[in-house]
Amino acid sequence: MMPQPLLSIAGLTTWFESPQGTVRAVDDVSLTLDAGHTLGVVGESGSGKTQTFFSILGLSSGAPGVVAGRARFGTVDLLDGLERFVGPRGKDVHAWNRVHQQRLAPILGADAALLFQDPKRSLIPYWTIGRHFTDVLRRRPTEQRPADLLDSLGFRDATRILAAYPHQLSGGEAQRALLGITMAMQPRLLIADEPTTGLDTINQARVLEALRQAHDGQQLAMVLISHDLAVVDCMVDDIVVMFAGRVVERISASQLRTVPDSQLHPYTRALRASQRTRAAGHPISTEAYKTPLTRAPKGCAYHLRCALRPLLPVSTQQQCATEAPPEHIASPGRSQACWGQHV
Repeated sequence: MMPQPLLSIAGLTTWFESPQGTVRAVDDVSLTLDAGHTLGVVGESGSGKTQTFFSILGLSSGAPGVVAGRARFGTVDLLDGLERFVGPRGKDVHAWNRVHQQRLAPILGADAALLFQDPKRSLIPYWTIGRHFTDVLRRRPTEQRPADLLDSLGFRDATRILAAYPHQLSGGEAQRALLGITMAMQPRLLIADEPTTGLDTINQARVLEALRQAHDGQQLAMVLISHDLAVVDCMVDDIVVMFAGRVVERISASQLRTVPDSQLHPYTRALRASQRTRAAGHPISTEAYKTPLTRAPKGCAYHLRCALRPLLPVSTQQQCATEAPPEHIASPGRSQACWGQHV
């Protein structure tokens, strides 16, 4: 028998009501992650990468909005029965949150932990880093000392860090300290949401190396969420590319380094091109190309921005605009959702 994935998501769809209309944040997303493996989820702001995990872990703000799908963490069905609180008569938000949080209570902060992009908002400002460790170790005793955890994450002055308050640390120090506190929980799954955003190049490298050390040291499964293809490329086993709430490509990191642009999904190509542009020191702006999630396109969500579409036969261009492409196997271990790759 094949081992059961540590985390599996199937057909997850998450909608939210907004003043502008219904926002389709996550659209029929499926993915799996095995114990000890690493997964990168890549896409621009609004692609649904973070909301996919917030939806199943009860961290979405506002009304719940999960209207379909399944999600399992180990043997726990995270969404079982919650659909009864969402229906044509509306949503019972309080009942939803109560049941969901009861189910998640034994998991969050124990077996599953999250590392957010703004560490100082996740730390209690009037607690020292040492007190944060003490609070965690009171609930999750371990033989590993906080100073040893900080040493393993690249700190040369663990004593100073333990005595410091969050505001006394730089952004990179705070992120690594928060990672150390998270590792003290001994989770089986770590979800790192844009952990290098706002950091300079040196601190980005330090945080990524600390994540690598944490993964290698505890053999935990890790999800790395980022808008930067270069960040996940060097850190993970497999990559899921998302756009407008949908998965458009699945590819291993090793394949991504060797597959030519012509064989990639057009959006993955654009991400790769932006990576090269940033490396050359040129600014990038995508404001003119934002896809409004309140107007769910009938066809491929990317077709309005797609550089490949004008090169396709007219019949295929029409298909791009009217039919959502299903995922198909592009090569062993790689799949994508693109009508153009069928031509």
